[in-house]
Amino acid sequence: MNGTEEDRPGRAQTPSAAKVDTVGWGVFLMWVGTALLADVGWPVFFVGTGLIMLGGQAARRRLGLRPDWFALVLGTCFVAAGGWRALDVPLGQLAVPAWLVPSAFIAAGAAIVLSAWRGRGPRP
Repeated sequence: MNGTEEDRPGRAQTPSAAKVDTVGWGVFLMWVGTALLADVGWPVFFVGTGLIMLGGQAARRRLGLRPDWFALVLGTCFVAAGGWRALDVPLGQLAVPAWLVPSAFIAAGAAIVLSAWRGRGPRP
């Protein structure tokens, strides 16, 4: 859940950034276990995951750390996807074509995988 220049893997990480990342992963794993036990369904799982990611970014801001833009955008996407599913809005009723939203997620994932495969890491 990190991504800023001073706290990327392989580089020295500030104690505050390391603590935020550790707490974030712990809360996420507790959420996964709770969501599985409670059988909350995909909409609630997505919103909860997104809120955890956004909460991590709020903690980073409060501690004066630079934001992790990837986590910020992904958290927002999770909250939006969960909200759409919770409201049971069919993709065909959105103001955009039904294929655009899932295609955007697929394209973003493919771009990340390809950049990692080609050896290009995140940019500072």
